[in-house]
Amino acid sequence: MLQILNYGDGTDFYGDNLQKLKQGIDNRTKWSELVIDPSIVGSDLAYLKNVYNLVLRGSDVYPYSQYVLRHTTNVGNGYNSNIADVNVDCVYTSSQLLSEVQNAGLWIFPLPGELQYFIQHIPAPAAQSGYLWGWLKRSATRTTAPFNRVDLTTEYWLEQWEQTQLGSAV
Repeated sequence: MLQILNYGDGTDFYGDNLQKLKQGIDNRTKWSELVIDPSIVGSDLAYLKNVYNLVLRGSDVYPYSQYVLRHTTNVGNGYNSNIADVNVDCVYTSSQLLSEVQNAGLWIFPLPGELQYFIQHIPAPAAQSGYLWGWLKRSATRTTAPFNRVDLTTEYWLEQWEQTQLGSAV
């Protein structure tokens, strides 16, 4: 649905078509009865149809493939030093991410070279005004592990993030 709101090229999509989509959802209108100008949405029409049908069926989660770097550190239960909760909910550029995950002082076993190469070669989408293409650092999960140990798992999610809602990594 967010993709619909990103059409700001002076067309009437914000007005009539967005209103028709909202009314369609409110009234449970069939997609075939909804009029959206294909010249505005282009190849996204099939995608929008799928999202629209999910909304009509009551879905409020729309999963799609996304790059995630997950790092788990296994430590003793007395361990009291971890960077897992530093810069939580901040967006890292790829270079900032690599700086953190390749630092042996921060990660006991720094990021393997294959993953570094992979991260450096992920193509970025076209930039959108007000959004930052980067890695959102999530808060760590803590799980008990065998032999009185703890697994600390940190995830970094790659996406275009709205800049007004999130901080930036230092």
